[in-house]
Amino acid sequence: MLKSGKACISTGDIEAIKLTVEDNKIDLNIVDKDFLKLAKDEGSQRRSLQDMLSLLKDIAEELKDEGYTITVSYQGKTVLTLGSEATPMLSRLVTHTDAIEINNMAKLVQMAV
Repeated sequence: MLKSGKACISTGDIEAIKLTVEDNKIDLNIVDKDFLKLAKDEGSQRRSLQDMLSLLKDIAEELKDEGYTITVSYQGKTVLTLGSEATPMLSRLVTHTDAIEINNMAKLVQMAV
């Protein structure tokens, strides 16, 4: 398990993802929407949306049980919080778990389109 550090994943000369790890927190900042679209298209060929949400829920609940948090950001704005620091309100009705918080619905939709 990583304790702390930073990494950047690039495609060619374009930064796609920035990863920051500190203590029990991981921030996954998606910088390039084209990279996200490619990853989403590849994943959707193998799984349905319901399967992907179920997998995300399982991961988030395991993170919470272990005391870890992953934040997913898009262009520097936090979109989702998974794990122990998630404090969902309305999103709990959609995800059926207290381990997933939707922080910014507008950015989430922008990311998905």
